[in-house]
Amino acid sequence: SSGSDSSSSDDGMAGAPQFGRDKTQPRAIRIPRECKTPAGFVQLLFPDSHIAEFVTAVNAAARTHPRLKDQVRFAKWKDCDHQEMISFLAVCVYLGVCKIQNRKYIWKQGGVFHQAWVARVMTLRRFECLLNAFNCCTYWMLSAEEVARRNAENCFWQIEGLVQECNRRCAAHFKMGRAFSIDEAVIPWKGRHRARCYNPSKQIGR
Repeated sequence: SSGSDSSSSDDGMAGAPQFGRDKTQPRAIRIPRECKTPAGFVQLLFPDSHIAEFVTAVNAAARTHPRLKDQVRFAKWKDCDHQEMISFLAVCVYLGVCKIQNRKYIWKQGGVFHQAWVARVMTLRRFECLLNAFNCCTYWMLSAEEVARRNAENCFWQIEGLVQECNRRCAAHFKMGRAFSIDEAVIPWKGRHRARCYNPSKQIGR
């Protein structure tokens, strides 16, 4: 994207909502009291080393990924940096907690869902570019033979290290209290993967 689509010089977190915790309700424990903003939770979950890996992979994808490199919106790509990646993930956290019909509404000025702090962090166009380029490794730079070999050994090799670290940090910071209900996550994806499951009897919207 163009330079005007990148984040501002500050971290953009001023005005971000704080997720309060009602002490009378079941809640996760071991979370530092000062951790209340989306960016704070991002930094609890991902160490700086993983944030750096995201930055490297996203910038590489925007410039070299076969699916993205020829798209017009990536023609004037401005590299993402560490702080912008944290801000991007913080917006993702906010969107995951505050469900709305269309994420574009939080950028719509004057709308009931408008979030000024998000608009200060980055434009909708920049967010969409980062979302499309988001990767945790540069798998497309490997040969087809090398990818096939790694897939045969471990079909989750691209994300295994990331998941292990997230699990470790969740165990340290997000020990759950009582009376929690956790539903499955269904992620839309059209690619091929041997671990992908298809349930033809599950109705749309259920």
